[in-house]
Parts: sequence; C-alpha cells; structure tokens
Amino acid sequence: MSRFLQRCVALAAEETTQGGGPAAELTWVTFTSHPSPHTGLEALVLASAPAVIAAVDETGTFRYMSAAAQAVLGYTQRELGRNVVEFVHPDDLEAALVSMAGTADRIGPAEPITLRFLHANGDWIRLELVASSVSDEVFTGLVVVAQPIQELAAALPSHPVSRDDISRDGAAIDDTPVPCIVVDRQLAVVRVNGAAARYLRDVVDGAVAGRPVVEVLAPVNDPSVFGPSLIEHSSRDGRWAIETELQCHDGKRAVIWTASAQRDRAGATSFVVLSGLDVTAQRDAESALRASEERFRALVANTNDVVVVVDDRQIVTYASPSVQRILGWPLDDVVGHPIERYLIHPDDVELCTNRIHEVITQPNETNRFEIRFHSAQGVERHMEITAVALPDVPGVHGTVITAHDITERHEREAELERRSLHDALTGLPNRTLLFDRLAQTLHRRQTTGVAILFVDLDGFKSVNDNLGHDVGDQVLIEVARRMVTVVREADTVARLAGDEFVILCDEVGDPELAAELADRVVAAVSEPIVTERGEAVVGASVGISMAGQNADPELAVRVADQAMYRAKRCGKGTYSFSEDETSVLG
Repeated sequence: MSRFLQRCVALAAEETTQGGGPAAELTWVTFTSHPSPHTGLEALVLASAPAVIAAVDETGTFRYMSAAAQAVLGYTQRELGRNVVEFVHPDDLEAALVSMAGTADRIGPAEPITLRFLHANGDWIRLELVASSVSDEVFTGLVVVAQPIQELAAALPSHPVSRDDISRDGAAIDDTPVPCIVVDRQLAVVRVNGAAARYLRDVVDGAVAGRPVVEVLAPVNDPSVFGPSLIEHSSRDGRWAIETELQCHDGKRAVIWTASAQRDRAGATSFVVLSGLDVTAQRDAESALRASEERFRALVANTNDVVVVVDDRQIVTYASPSVQRILGWPLDDVVGHPIERYLIHPDDVELCTNRIHEVITQPNETNRFEIRFHSAQGVERHMEITAVALPDVPGVHGTVITAHDITERHEREAELERRSLHDALTGLPNRTLLFDRLAQTLHRRQTTGVAILFVDLDGFKSVNDNLGHDVGDQVLIEVARRMVTVVREADTVARLAGDEFVILCDEVGDPELAAELADRVVAAVSEPIVTERGEAVVGASVGISMAGQNADPELAVRVADQAMYRAKRCGKGTYSFSEDETSVLG
C-alpha cells in the first residue's frame, strides 16, 4: 500500500474514532490566489462549472470544493471538509483508494472511474471522476472533476420498455437537476425534463414529444450529431459523448451530451437517454483566454520593442520576433545564451549585467535605464530598458526586459547639442565650445603651455561687396577647411563671429612653434579661392598670445586679439605677438 493510501485510511480511522466530524482546523485552498494573468477567468470557470471540482490533499482530505457540490451532492463546502473515505460507498472504497494512490504517483490525468458517493439525503449517487496529480507552491495533492451519471435504467421497468412506461415513470427524469432527453430508435423525442427545457430551440407548452431530436435541440454546426450515428454509437458502446453548440431559445449554448442506450430483455436498444452538461461558461472563458493570448502574441509579435525574458543567470529563455526583425539575430541563436553574447554592445556589457542583477534582487519592482544594443550587422542601437523580475508568475519565472529603440531620439539630442556648440555655417566649434576647451586646457595640472592664434581675414568685406554674401559664405567655409588642414589634429579651430577665427594649440610652450603655425595659416588662407562668380582672394592677419597654467581664458583671447591688430598695422598678411612679445600669461 502506498504512502498516500496509508495516510487516507489512517486519517479516516482516526476521524471515525473521534466522531467523524469535520476537521477542526480545516484550511481551504483558495485557487484564485495563485499568481496568474488569467486569475479572473479561472475564478469564473470554477464558480460556474456545473461539474463538481474538488481538491484532495495528500491525506485524502477535501481542501476545495466548487459551488456545484451543493447542487449535485447536497452538501455545503464546510460539510465536505472531511476525508474522502467517509463519502465513498463501502463496496467502491478499495477501487477509489487504489485509483487515487495511482494518480498521486503519475503525471497527468488518470483514467475515468465510476464510484458511488453518499448524497446529503442518505442516497448513493453515481459519479464519474477524473483525477489529476498537482504539486506547486499553492497545493499538493489531487484535483478531481466529477459528473453525476443519471441512473435511468434503475428507474425504468425490467420488462420491455414502452413509450407509456417512460411517460408513467418519468419522475426519475423530471426530478434530476441534470438536463435529460429521452429519444426512441427513430430519434423522436419521448420525454424532456425541466432541466433540459432551456436547451430547446423553442418551448410551446412542452409540445416536443414525437418531434425529431435534431429539431428540438437544433445544433448550430453539424445536425448529423443527432442522426443515426447517435443510436449506432450508443448501442455499440453503451455510452457515447459528443459536444455540441445549440441554438437555444435564449441564445447559443455549449453542451456535452452523453448518450446512454436503454435495452429491452432481448438486448436491443429501446430508447437512448441524453444527459447534458452545460459547458458554456467554460467555453466562453476558454475563448476569452485564447483571445487574450492571441492579442498578447499579436502585440508581442508586431511591436517595435524588443522583449526578452532572462533567468537568474541572465540566460535568455524567451525572445520576441522583433529580436530578429529589428536586430537581425536569429531567435535560436539568442535563446539559451547569456543576454550579453548577442544583444548587448560590448562597451555596455558590465553596465547591463549589473543593472539586471539589481532588478533580479528586487522582484516585482519596475526599473528603467539606458544601454546600447548592437545588431547582427554591427549597427549600434540606443535602447531604453524597462525591466521587472517576475519569478513567481507562471509562464515567466524570470525577468522581463522590454527594450525600446531610442536611437533616433538620441541622435536628435546629440545633433541639438552639437548645434549649440558649433557654428552653423562652417561646422567649427563656436565661442562657447572654444572657451570651454580653453578653460579645461589651462586648468590642467600639467601643461607646457598654450598658444592662442586670433585670425582675422583681410579683404573679406570686398568679397561680400563685389561678389555677394553667398560667395562670402563659400569663402568662409573654404577658409575654415584650409585652417583645419594645416593645424595638428589635437588643435581646435573655432569661429568667433563674422570673419574672425581662433586657433587653440595645446602643449605649445615655444613661441617659435606658434609662429611657424601662424605662417602656415597665412599661406593657406592667401591662396585664391575659386567660386561660381570668379576667384576670390583674401588674406589673414594673425595675433598670438602664449598662456600658461591657470591663465584667464578671456584675457588670453583678448591679448591675442590685440596682437592681431598689431599685425594689421604692420601691413596685414602676417602675424604678431602681444606687445611684450613672447611673454607668457598666467
């Protein structure tokens, strides 16, 4: 005897000794507390199911009973809070316990079993049960679905059955809460009980006797289910079940009909009894659940966001189709590997893994941060991440990461920042960026010195006056390009305003090096510039100031500006240092 069986019998014996009352500290399982996105639907199915749904723990004690228990068995839920063996007919007890023990030791539902169960009024009611083993964080034991089997054969006379017999002894049908319809071999209706009335196409003073059952029940899709095959299958197999959708007088309903053949003494089928189980609520709930899941799948499949689920080791357990559509990574490559292997930009791997680890340690809390992904083609994508750890949610059991592509926004922001710090015409750094870089350079702890070259164009007004301002713009763009080509890569060429430029030369403490650079600038600028309206010729006058550590940036540029005017007074097209020649500011 298995451990499950031993505990059932032992507890039953103990309760019998103590008077057999309900367990004093009975704890009912509340399945609606189970974490699930479809809790509402599950609760609806449990509450409306006409079949009895029960949960039996490892001791054999009822821990949950659906609302149908009172209608079918006559007990309240509290009255059922005892051991299973107290309700099963003594002759069926061994078969019940063996079946339950076998179900506890297997995965999935067991084979159906028919048992007699004690009704609250003292009668024995025959039930067909299907049990499944369950073990999770909410409950461990068996979940049992039970349906009553209408025993019409016992209520009918033992002699050959006639239509009059059915009419005379029909109380057995009329009194049951189970919808029942009796049909003869010609599939004509003999009797309909009150519970079955709602499933008829129309109700006219009960005038359904003698009409074909297919007209009375009116299946929506396949009328043949109530054709000759009904007699054939039920006669051959004894019982036969089929689910149909009926067009009832109050709308469409889904019903599982069980056909039981009633035989005469010769063994021939005299009548067939149809017993109905209304599963409309279950099917509606299932349909709503499927629709919800399809909507979710459609949203995930077509969203432009990347959705992945990772486990505690940051291994990807799910990746949405957008991973391949947007990033180009095959889903089979991504799933089963660490998230950083394919998706995360190499420079952001440490940041990403640290942030995801923080999320995992804070279940059910939403976290947001930005990192870079990279595509299969090596393209960098800036992503806004929303992450939440859902370790207890069925179907997830991990951390959900939703990545929204903000690359375009990031590029726009970078462009706006660039424009705020650069000259719109030439693309050179503007006054703001120049002084920022100069301040940083002058305040470094170690520097050999800085040379500031203030450049003003000679003859530029004449170009504007004679060739037009649009040509003047072309000249400024070309002058900027030439100056960039003659300075070092680390130097900064900035446009202050109009035709004034400043060149910042870091680590130039020797005035002679500054003078050589000024000569190159003058020579490059003085070369004729070909425009759409002819050649334009401008020159350059350059003022130089030398600045050391902690020098004032504004003063350093102002001194270079003054030196530039000295160069103009000396004949233009040359350079000049400040009045005290090569003295260093700062």
